[in-house]
Amino acid sequence: MSAYLVTHSRKDGPDADRRIDAIGFDGYVYPLNTVINWIESGVHSFFVLVLGQRVTVLVRKTVFGHKYLTTSPDGFKPNNLLYLPDC
Repeated sequence: MSAYLVTHSRKDGPDADRRIDAIGFDGYVYPLNTVINWIESGVHSFFVLVLGQRVTVLVRKTVFGHKYLTTSPDGFKPNNLLYLPDC
């Protein structure tokens, strides 16, 4: 399994329920479904850096069963992916 540093994210808009539609790393942008498949199948893992510490990117489900990306609790932002530069 390869671990990749996520450097950018594409958000669905400025609304209150902002979601991640894609993430960027190594100069490329990958759509949400592709990244979710990689994480769930164990092919790749992803992380962000917060004050020099690795924070894991996770797949979660809404109460309606929709999958989304978030980061593990780290005592900082609720979802660090939302605060990355846009891609």
